[in-house]
Amino acid sequence: MRKRQPTYRVGRPEQDFPTPEVVIPVDVWQRMMGYINACNTEINGFGHVRTIGNTILVEDVFILDQQASAAHVTVDQAALDAYVYQMILAGGNPGSIRFQWHSHVDMEAYFSFVDTANIENWPGEWLVSFVGNRRGEYQCRLDLMHPLRLAVEVRPRILSSLPRDVDAEIRSEITAKVHTAPVGLFKREKPSMPPQATGPAFHDPEDFEMVDAGGDHGR
Repeated sequence: MRKRQPTYRVGRPEQDFPTPEVVIPVDVWQRMMGYINACNTEINGFGHVRTIGNTILVEDVFILDQQASAAHVTVDQAALDAYVYQMILAGGNPGSIRFQWHSHVDMEAYFSFVDTANIENWPGEWLVSFVGNRRGEYQCRLDLMHPLRLAVEVRPRILSSLPRDVDAEIRSEITAKVHTAPVGLFKREKPSMPPQATGPAFHDPEDFEMVDAGGDHGR
């Protein structure tokens, strides 16, 4: 017997909707955790997603220039603007940037007051947020901003695929893009947010073809 998915209520009280499932391919998961494990300060990144029926698939993760310390991180707005601009020139859709992740280094992985305030300032209709640490602990949540304001805790399903060695590339990219902020001079700023474009909606499953990547691994 299949287990009934957890539900949240939207619209009329009698309507139940299953919570969307967040799926992260193992190579994307390894890259994200590689960034977190290799960085001695906080680190922030984003990810592109695609919706398949009631599934949110995180297709990749990336980092940009940022100022970071042991307790704060701010993405360089010019770097984010340039990334979005190049994406548009290449025919991409910035609305696919709906995954935001960051680390708490060796501290507890939870959504702080600053983190939740950042989520509230997100310009899109929905966002998947992830916070992790170097002990392998994490929390993940899905926030819907429209038509109703809802927040749901989710546990990502890790979809297996062929792993790849990205440690050297990750460390090189951190050295180039993550700049340690001077102690005592760090200024807390509002998070940088990508400009909103038309993002993916939750489509009918028949719109896409799922490819079996060889099973899944959960935590």
